[in-house]
Amino acid sequence: MSFNASRFGKLITNEFQENFRKIAIMLGILFVIPVVYFALMFSAKFRMDSEVTAVIFFVIILIFQGYITNICFSDFSVKPRTLSFLLVPASSLEKYATKFLYCIIIFPLIFMIYHYLVVKFNLIYNGWGSESFSSRVEMYEKESVLISLSLWFFAATAYFCGAQFFKKRSATKTFLTVMSFVILFMILTPLFYFFVSGHFPSFSAPFAMIAEVVPGGETKRLISHSFLDDSHNGAYWFTLFLSLYFIVVSWFKFNEKTV
Repeated sequence: MSFNASRFGKLITNEFQENFRKIAIMLGILFVIPVVYFALMFSAKFRMDSEVTAVIFFVIILIFQGYITNICFSDFSVKPRTLSFLLVPASSLEKYATKFLYCIIIFPLIFMIYHYLVVKFNLIYNGWGSESFSSRVEMYEKESVLISLSLWFFAATAYFCGAQFFKKRSATKTFLTVMSFVILFMILTPLFYFFVSGHFPSFSAPFAMIAEVVPGGETKRLISHSFLDDSHNGAYWFTLFLSLYFIVVSWFKFNEKTV
């Protein structure tokens, strides 16, 4: 029932040995993607804006974050493996910490280095081919680290929490669940605005902005209100709160399964 460092270390090693083949395949696919990406650009004699590359590979990382979470929690998808996992002589905290270490710390660090190297190589590639390749838009070297971290942490903890509730295809089911809530808020946001103002907005994005076209003689004015501009720090804190909430819920659900 207690936490033991030596036993925890053995669990980490055992987790790696159990899933080594799947992890190797995942990393192999992950490193083949930029090779194909830059090969296609080279064959087309085209250079891609570094900000676009950063966004593309950030989305790829979010997808693989769900995949690695699926791998780490594959014990719960098959009954014999679930029983074998439950019989491992270790506390629930040690088992949970092992999964947490791989899903929220080790592999995200690998993904972060991977993303950094891909974007850096994109800059080198663009500089090398600047005289012969056409440029799509102006190059950007930096992106908003805070936004990226917030989105990643939210996605990682959502996948981690979803793995406790869904036995199979947890990443897909978690994604669909999150998207269902997003769609729900997309519907509720203009309805709430209607109850407050008496008319529907021309455009609305949940937790982001509301815009309305107001007639004014021969011309029309666009009135918009951005929640992110007014309180972008509040959006980050809200995302952090949701992420930490997912971790707490995942712990209770995991403890419920293993005790």
